[in-house]
Amino acid sequence: MAHRATLWILCTLDRAPPTGDITITVPVLGYLSIHSNQLLPLLLLLLFTYFADDAHDLAEGIHDVEGDRRAGVRTYATSFGEKTAATISVVMILLAGIFGIMLYLWTTLTLLYLVPFVLLWLYTLFLFSRLMKAEGDERKQLGKILGRKGFNFLLFTYALIFLDVFVQMITLTYFHWMLP
Repeated sequence: MAHRATLWILCTLDRAPPTGDITITVPVLGYLSIHSNQLLPLLLLLLFTYFADDAHDLAEGIHDVEGDRRAGVRTYATSFGEKTAATISVVMILLAGIFGIMLYLWTTLTLLYLVPFVLLWLYTLFLFSRLMKAEGDERKQLGKILGRKGFNFLLFTYALIFLDVFVQMITLTYFHWMLP
């Protein structure tokens, strides 16, 4: 079974440094401390966020490609073409989903997170795959819609993480049992 770790970052103002493997002193905030076994979940969350955010930005860039060209703005769509930007966007959503699943495997997140996440990811991946097949104005309009849907995917995933952790805290505190 995969090692599960929770991410705990402890901020202190006037106490001795925490006992984490890695401790950083930040002016005004105090100490930030993390154990080395918590770095992987933090990295997975960072990678998920990067790929999910960039995927929706690339889709929005396809919608704005004409204005960006006129203004001389360099984006994936203006530099490499709309089809290439669409393909990269789909790959980024695919990678974001893989990192989201890995986040479940390496943390204490439960099926309360995993099941809706996978369903949302597959739905988002299906929508983004349509972007690769579309042409011309249809691709531009789809890019505008998918830019918003991709951002919703990112935000909803964070909501699922917070909901899962909140439910775990409530069930453990008041009922003294842990979710599977």
